[in-house]
Amino acid sequence: MSRRWSNDRVYWVLSGAALGALSANAWAASIDWTNQSGDGNYNTALNWSTAAVPSGADDAAFVNAAAGPASISADIPVLRDIRFGDDNRTGSGVVNHSAGAANLNGWFRMGINTGSGGTYNLSGGTVDAGRYNIAESAGATGTMTITGGTLHQRDVSDITDGNQWNRIGQDGVATFNLSNNGTVSFDSRTIMSGSPTAGATVTQTGGVFEVRRGEFVIGDQQTATYNITGGTLRTLNPDNGNVDTSGHLTVGQWDNSNGTLNVGGTALVQVAASLQLADGQISAPNAGTVTQTGGTVQVGINGGNLALARLASGTATYNLSGGVLDLSGGNIVKGDGNATFNMTGGELRNVGSFNFPFIQAGGVFHAGAPNATSNTTITAPAGTTVAYSLGPTASLLIDLATSAQPGTGLSDVLRVNGGTTTLSGNLILHALGSIAPNTAYLILDADGTDPANLVGVFANAPQTIMADNGQMFSVNYHGGDGNAVVVTSLVPEPSMFFGAVGVALAGGLGLRRRRVR
Repeated sequence: MSRRWSNDRVYWVLSGAALGALSANAWAASIDWTNQSGDGNYNTALNWSTAAVPSGADDAAFVNAAAGPASISADIPVLRDIRFGDDNRTGSGVVNHSAGAANLNGWFRMGINTGSGGTYNLSGGTVDAGRYNIAESAGATGTMTITGGTLHQRDVSDITDGNQWNRIGQDGVATFNLSNNGTVSFDSRTIMSGSPTAGATVTQTGGVFEVRRGEFVIGDQQTATYNITGGTLRTLNPDNGNVDTSGHLTVGQWDNSNGTLNVGGTALVQVAASLQLADGQISAPNAGTVTQTGGTVQVGINGGNLALARLASGTATYNLSGGVLDLSGGNIVKGDGNATFNMTGGELRNVGSFNFPFIQAGGVFHAGAPNATSNTTITAPAGTTVAYSLGPTASLLIDLATSAQPGTGLSDVLRVNGGTTTLSGNLILHALGSIAPNTAYLILDADGTDPANLVGVFANAPQTIMADNGQMFSVNYHGGDGNAVVVTSLVPEPSMFFGAVGVALAGGLGLRRRRVR
């Protein structure tokens, strides 16, 4: 067992043998699955090497693949561990669990020794254990397929204790599949690819995968990929200052890590604290990538940021081409490493600030929270040429609301500092109710008083624009101190008024005629 430090973090690195020693008691017995009766029933005593179903301090060991699968369709006796492979023994097996409870006083361990493996198919019922190790040793494999039921880690006594963390691909290679209405609920810190020899892939098309109190790490020391196109992935605990109990979702964390999160379809990803990409240590490279083509990603629900490449050794990339990325009022923060935020589609909303240039090639940037008014600030480093660019196929969405002060309204405001603002895309005005004529709104404030810092005009609003409620607004690109965009509601023209009345009357008459019929 070795210990490694990173700032205020302490990580315990345990070998498979050390883990076995920690989990083992001198009086415990490993009872092997033999399927001697041939019925495949876990609860048939004759199917075990001692002619007794494991219970109490016993471990259920699957070391002989030739014995065939074990079936769990009713409650099994409470025991210590379920093991695929065993201490100092290589082996594997298959368990098909469709109903009933499997309660473990100890751990769920798969792939304990090199060459070991295992498959656990959960379609109903529950598994409850103190910790889960999938592909525990180097050269081992493990597969979990969950289509129903619940895989649950009970509340642990010390959330910072590394001996109670879950590992999907501890030292070996793990495959984890979640679909339909299956549920995975871990209490403590959960790691994918926990060592230089590990690898892990999670594929989620439905169900719920949650880490209730700990951090979830996709790629701790090696390559790990999480693919989600349906269902919910979430961390639940708010940020309390402890990195291991804070509810972060980290993609790429430690030495030579390479984590990838792919989000698409109808997936929902909810992060209680920060979404951290390439959050490793300075002495070794680390990489984290999120590619979002659909679904919704909510970051900082209880306070947090999208943090990119905190240290110089990190390489972080967020690719947004579809779906919704919601920062919950938090910030997008570039650290000292190589960070890229690519937006070619989808919607980005509710961002407090950027500390780097934002080049929006496509999609909709909603400068505030939905149906509310707030500010977003882009502050680019000194010497930056372009701080914000709205590309030809991109849109900027601004909410407008009334205020108690006549002639002045409340709106989202995009403030840009440190470089020029270039406009060639579209403006979308979302009116939160009817707005009085001659109400002015500051919607974009470019850096300084130099008009040269604001380049171009909105493609669909060179002079005027219609909001989504049908009201017309003038657009002034030299408002404020001469370097800001101000929109002002116009007095409706008579033709517009009577046209609207005519439409309303026609609709009413049509409705009346339908009632007469």
